[in-house]
Amino acid sequence: MEWDAFDLIYRGKKIEIKSAAYIQFWHTDKFSKIIFNIGAKREYDYSTRKYSTEIKRKADVYDFCLLKEKDVNNLDPLNMNHWEFYIVLTKDLDERFPEQKTISLTSLEKISPKVKYGELKEIMDQLI
Repeated sequence: MEWDAFDLIYRGKKIEIKSAAYIQFWHTDKFSKIIFNIGAKREYDYSTRKYSTEIKRKADVYDFCLLKEKDVNNLDPLNMNHWEFYIVLTKDLDERFPEQKTISLTSLEKISPKVKYGELKEIMDQLI
């Protein structure tokens, strides 16, 4: 669903996907600063067409995806070697960053190891 509080369900767990890239088509003179949105939100109920009164992070797990390639001539978003991933349980975000609306790559690297595309399923299965 378009404005859902999470992106997908895997093995009964709600997963929120966040993505970022150093190279943006509107920025040609410098790399983008890598920051991901982790702010708590109200959940939208499609049956009542109203937002909940409770504000919290609705997913169980966050998958942060970084298109890490910095060479515009080599950039290929379909090449999974150009990506790195960070998987974080929401409870860990809530413990460490309860009020924070964003998280930097530096902070993310302190709480989660880099995961390669081929390792995503295995790491996700271990965490959930």
